[in-house]
Amino acid sequence: MIKAFPYQALKIYLLSIIFFLPVGAGIRNKEAFRWQNINKNYLIDTKDIVVKENELKLWVQLKGYSKLSLILDCKDFTYKKEFGKIVSQIKPINNDKITYLIANQLCFLTSIDGFFMEFRRPKWARTIIKNATQKKDLLNSDAPSENERTESANPIDQKKKNQNQTINFSNKQKIPNLKREQLQIKKIPQMLYFCDQIK
Repeated sequence: MIKAFPYQALKIYLLSIIFFLPVGAGIRNKEAFRWQNINKNYLIDTKDIVVKENELKLWVQLKGYSKLSLILDCKDFTYKKEFGKIVSQIKPINNDKITYLIANQLCFLTSIDGFFMEFRRPKWARTIIKNATQKKDLLNSDAPSENERTESANPIDQKKKNQNQTINFSNKQKIPNLKREQLQIKKIPQMLYFCDQIK
């Protein structure tokens, strides 16, 4: 029995380490949380949202049915639904409908006067707002500025600008390879001339 005790203790020690280590389980795919509940019947896609001037285009799904596109016009406070090529009539947004809840949370993204960000936002609205602002920031950073557009429009001015630029090297940098490259460039035309003479 004395001999079995260290073996038992080692076994218990190893098992306790295994059970208390964090396991790599869990959901790492963020796409799994793409569709979130608005209420007990409706789901909303929190990734695919398009904000254009006074319109919001997003995807909603009634549980048990296919997803459809919901287009909210925040200026006129109306909506329409699209399913494939079928488009519904434009209807006003009423207080009692799910469209009012969505418009109330998201219409401020269109920057139309009279809409403000709600203080208490559900999780789906926070996620959509975060994704929409990230898309907007990404589009703004990708778009060239006005100065860049005018500079690229005048190639002659661009060439002059490139010629006038001077290269400033610090004293610590050495450029021995530059002289070697210049010498090799001078030798190549001489070699071509020599090859032409042989023919």
